[in-house]
Amino acid sequence: SKKAAALLISMIMLIGIVGFLGYQFIRADEIEVRGAESFDAPYVVALSGIRSGTHIFRVDKRAAAAGIAQDPHLVLENIEYAFPNKITLVVSERKEAACFEFMGTYVITDYSGIILGHVESSEQPVIRGINVTEFALGAKIRTDDTFKQNIMTILLENTTAYQLTDLVREVDLTDTNNITLGLSNGMRVVFGQADQMEEKLAWLQNILKELEKQGKTGGVIDLSSVQMPTYLPPQEP
Repeated sequence: SKKAAALLISMIMLIGIVGFLGYQFIRADEIEVRGAESFDAPYVVALSGIRSGTHIFRVDKRAAAAGIAQDPHLVLENIEYAFPNKITLVVSERKEAACFEFMGTYVITDYSGIILGHVESSEQPVIRGINVTEFALGAKIRTDDTFKQNIMTILLENTTAYQLTDLVREVDLTDTNNITLGLSNGMRVVFGQADQMEEKLAWLQNILKELEKQGKTGGVIDLSSVQMPTYLPPQEP
């Protein structure tokens, strides 16, 4: 029994030593990034503040998320672990979708109204008719009309879904009963009221394809009634 007890104690000590050594060697020697299409991995890792050699159990996800959020284009979704020495930062990117004129500059937002930065000039669609009262990087815009803000979000998200983002140059929300879009081909689109947006955008996608086949540019596409969409060519001189 003494030999058995000694053997048991030796096994426990051996397991403890192996466990301790294993714990010491579980370190993030390899840090990868997944989901960053527009940013280099070293840039994302630097923002996270996680250094090579950091013990995996000491990686602070909350601090890493806050560090990565310094760039409003990036969001840390998860940290994946592959023992013994690898972690993967899983991120998503906010895409630039539109802009507002503000104090002589253009404020860039994503599809949901999150502020991504400001520039002197922009190729993004310009949102008009909505009064931005406050903005901060990485936060949603604040306006004096949340109804218009909701319309803007629905429009931006659905223009992407219907592959119309590159065509839209201006969104005018001045009159929510007469919403209009300005397109890069010179056409103006009349939406009327902010209802049946998805149906109207589906019509717009199909109508634009047909007008492109006919070589049409300019004019007005009226989608205020989804039962009777119309196209009015530009007036001849």
